[in-house]
Amino acid sequence: MTISPQWTMITLRRGQPTCHIKYGEDTAILAGDALQTLAFSILADQAMPGVQR
Repeated sequence: MTISPQWTMITLRRGQPTCHIKYGEDTAILAGDALQTLAFSILADQAMPGVQR
């Protein structure tokens, strides 16, 4: 995942402080990495008709 410097200038999203403002950049990056890993895990666990493992 690429973190764009443009996004680090945004302080509010939908009227709420962005994650990197509220919790710090390090935590925001780790949270993004964790959510991406979770998404891939959920997709990998889904049944795919016609595909054998």
